[in-house]
Amino acid sequence: MRIFKEGDKVKYSRDFLRSTGQITGDVPFAKGVVMDVAPMGDRQLVTIDFDLIGRMRVLNSNLVMVGQMEVER
Repeated sequence: MRIFKEGDKVKYSRDFLRSTGQITGDVPFAKGVVMDVAPMGDRQLVTIDFDLIGRMRVLNSNLVMVGQMEVER
């Protein structure tokens, strides 16, 4: 499981984007900074200030660190 903290630079994960059919537009290219982290059981609800799409609340399982290499399954 990915754990994030305030100040981390993140983006949506490739798996999340594919599962929601978002392959074009601003969302796949948006990068943001973690502003707040709220625990939700074994997950986190992360508030992110994205550069292209504004402030959003996202589950940690749908995010990766900017610059992190994502491996194809």
